[in-house]
Amino acid sequence: MFNNDNNSSDSNEKRKNENEIESCVCKKNTMDVKINNGGDIFLFRIWRNIVLKNIILQQLYYLNKNFEIKIYKKEQLLNSKYRDYIKKLYYISNENIYLGDIPSSVESLTFGNNFNQVLSAGSIPSSVETLTFGRYFNQALSKGSIPSSVKSLTFGDCFNQVLSAGSIPSSVKSLTFGYCFDQVLSTGSIPSSVKSLTFGYCFNQVLSAESIPSSVKSLTFGYSFNQVLSEGLIPSSVKSLTFGNDFNQVLSEGSIPSSVESLTFGNSFNQVLSAGIIPSSVKSLTFHPCFNQVLLGSIPLSVKSINILN
Repeated sequence: MFNNDNNSSDSNEKRKNENEIESCVCKKNTMDVKINNGGDIFLFRIWRNIVLKNIILQQLYYLNKNFEIKIYKKEQLLNSKYRDYIKKLYYISNENIYLGDIPSSVESLTFGNNFNQVLSAGSIPSSVETLTFGRYFNQALSKGSIPSSVKSLTFGDCFNQVLSAGSIPSSVKSLTFGYCFDQVLSTGSIPSSVKSLTFGYCFNQVLSAESIPSSVKSLTFGYSFNQVLSEGLIPSSVKSLTFGNDFNQVLSEGSIPSSVESLTFGNSFNQVLSAGIIPSSVKSLTFHPCFNQVLLGSIPLSVKSINILN
């Protein structure tokens, strides 16, 4: 909610900001920084100008006050005279958004749990780098629905749409799916820019050699994943590999690529591990209490720690 600027708490906050700015100037003086170039002299003269100083303090105040905002009705966002100061926006409404509704100053956008509207190209501005959907969002994504500026993308529990090539932009580096996602991953579904990939509870699809791109370094499967892993299905770029509760497949040499350094098995895993199955790149190895196989001769010398989780 936006508040009126003339109440006492806002006045106190404004005075606090002024004091903090004044403190910064004093610190510069006490550090004996010499004003010995044109740029410093110019800034010093601006600061001594009471009119310009007040304008600067006012802008800093509005920027600080509106940096992070929760919006419950779109009308609040459209009518705010300080909308261009918003950097982090929580859009709690389920009202549709169109081109220009969200200001181009927003860098982090989080939709509330009830938001479930179709996203047209341009409705999310190209300034957004972090995008998070709430629980009930479950709309098809076409190319351009998510801008190419987004680096971190998180879906909520209900999202379970087919992902065609290009629906997730090639700018995304961190991709997290929620509880329900369980779709076949064809070539290009996951862009080759993704470095961290996390699946949710329900994902349990057969993987092909093209399902997971060779850019992925951290790969986490959710609770239900329990598919056969032949050589090449997990790319050789992966350094951290985590399996969920249900995974209990026989592994052969090459199932786990030789790039993996951290390997975690879930609660159900209890398969014989013969020599060579755990690659010599692994440094950290984690099991759960159900695992009761003999490890003699199966653990490479590279392993520095073996953990048994409760």
